[in-house]
Amino acid sequence: MVLRQWVICLCTLAFIMGFGFGLANGKVVRKSRIRARVYPTILVDPSGKGNFSTIQSAVDAIPSNNRNWICIYVKAGKYREQVNIPFDKPFIYLKGEGKRKTTVVWNAHDSIATSGTLISQADNFVAKSLSFVNSFNYPMVTYDYNAIKPALAAMISGDKSAFYRCGFIGFQDTLWDVQGRHYFKLCTIQGAIDFIFGAGQSLYERCTISVAAKPLGELAGFITAQGRSNAHDPSGFVFKECNVIGSGQAFLGRPWRDHARVVFFNTSMSSVVVPEGWSAWESIGHESLITFSEHGCNGLGSNTSKRVKWEKKLKPDLLWWLTTSSHKMSSQYAWCVSTCLALFFLGFGLAKKSHGIHSTIRVDQSGNGDFSTIQSAIDSIPKDNTNWIRIDIRAGVYKEQVRIPADKPYIYLKGEGSGKTQIVWGETLLHSATFTSEADNIIAESITFTNSYNYPPKSNGNPIKQALAARISGDKSSFYRCQFFGLQDTLLDDRGRHYFKNCLIQGTTDFIFGMGQSIYEKCTIATISGHVNPKLAGYITAQGRSNPNDDNGFVFKDCKVVGTGKTYLGRAWKGFARVIFYRSSFSSVVVPEGWNAWNAAGHEDQITFVEEGCRGPGSDTSRRVEWVKKMSDEALQTLTSISFIDGGDWLHNLPLNVLGEPEDLVH
Repeated sequence: MVLRQWVICLCTLAFIMGFGFGLANGKVVRKSRIRARVYPTILVDPSGKGNFSTIQSAVDAIPSNNRNWICIYVKAGKYREQVNIPFDKPFIYLKGEGKRKTTVVWNAHDSIATSGTLISQADNFVAKSLSFVNSFNYPMVTYDYNAIKPALAAMISGDKSAFYRCGFIGFQDTLWDVQGRHYFKLCTIQGAIDFIFGAGQSLYERCTISVAAKPLGELAGFITAQGRSNAHDPSGFVFKECNVIGSGQAFLGRPWRDHARVVFFNTSMSSVVVPEGWSAWESIGHESLITFSEHGCNGLGSNTSKRVKWEKKLKPDLLWWLTTSSHKMSSQYAWCVSTCLALFFLGFGLAKKSHGIHSTIRVDQSGNGDFSTIQSAIDSIPKDNTNWIRIDIRAGVYKEQVRIPADKPYIYLKGEGSGKTQIVWGETLLHSATFTSEADNIIAESITFTNSYNYPPKSNGNPIKQALAARISGDKSSFYRCQFFGLQDTLLDDRGRHYFKNCLIQGTTDFIFGMGQSIYEKCTIATISGHVNPKLAGYITAQGRSNPNDDNGFVFKDCKVVGTGKTYLGRAWKGFARVIFYRSSFSSVVVPEGWNAWNAAGHEDQITFVEEGCRGPGSDTSRRVEWVKKMSDEALQTLTSISFIDGGDWLHNLPLNVLGEPEDLVH
């Protein structure tokens, strides 16, 4: 079926589009033998070296009622034009070279329906790595009430539209999220007055919301003006894990229509947010109809003690529905978006990704491989890769800092043994980890990660500081037969679903910490607090679950807790910390109290620290803190089964049988 679609699409495009599309062959990474996928692309280059010199002429060239994804690749530059994607031009993927490099600028304000720099009316539209600017009021230096008018950077009214790493810059009414299901990820939206408005059913994930209200002086701006018109309208704006920053002051939102719905979830808010948070605007007297809500937010602007009294507290089931992608798009569309954003294979029916190894890069310090450093091998992989690429790392000590950025998913790092392939670095603080993984879909096998700043503890005179061996913040990451060596904060299990099997994690203070949703199975957890200060007890975990609706938590299943000195099983980094030790073996290193409330002291009832079916000298619970939880069999089964982290069966689809014995599907 896929092959047939290839043939039909190629023939149709060749017949209809007589001028010919440039086929973007991609870069060939010769040393690693990687070949980027070939897909039909229209190239826009203002220098005249592409198929077109303007974006609109490329859009106009696409046949009406097109049904196959077509990529318009826009070279870096400033394009002074208005871009209109009409109703009959669906399945367009507009890709720039970076939101700071590819910029579309227009200067219009006569009508919000016609003045947007980008007007997207078609369904199934994707844009990535470019910015849309309305320069009428931007940049604004001094505020003139009479001169300020709505001046849109974008108007999005088509259904099933996705924006990835895009910028939307204006002053008033920057982004009109008109209607339809929309997804914005890692985008920047900037403005001062109602700069995200409309009746879209939209999820803004990990976006930067930049308030530019300083020219307003003593007046506060408004981030959102949502237009939900009745109680049965599914629309609403959800801001998930975003950052609200900027200058001046701003309300989080005001209702454009009486049933407005806006949720800020797990979002960081700077001091630009006014204490009241929200304004009822023209819905005064009907505040009960408005759904404005904040959950799990942090930062100087997140203090809700002075918020308007009518701000809503949502029920957990509604909050879950609103903050998951299922609310914003069907599962088919979610799959479509994730595939489109990766974009090695756009245009031919969105073919299913192979779960096997697509190609292999070899790293050997002796010079007999494709690369001599691990980082250079990672750097050679194309951005937004959608095929599993294995990096085989020969035995040796690699003295380098290794980082997998967010746009390099589907990498499988394979060493020759955790005692043979070692990566060593020695710096402090959170962003100086020996290994940093920000991308989704990452595997590491048979590798040791060591932060040598404090480790081994007797070999240097450095004061004890945060010194990370690894920071894992991408989703769907798995580690098999790996070792993590450090002293304080060895492993930052930052966020996302993670699976560790047959691993060794060593340290003394909070050496497994973060907000990950993770299972540690058959792992060895080794405290070395006895080597540092035998009189002080260490802490294995410092978990950061911040509210009862968070899915995250650490589950240790069939593990071993060993080492020297004494240690607590964990302490609460944030108020709703959740850690479970299930069927694990505890040596005598575990202190009788077991746990410490730390930052949640006085709120111990919110903490979920659980031990079930454990054994060994340290498993005696007779002297445990009184607030250790007893969990129902049903809840325990839910949290300790692989389904806790395996939504979508991602672990079953890896090119490594990580749930059983390791076995590559493709050698």
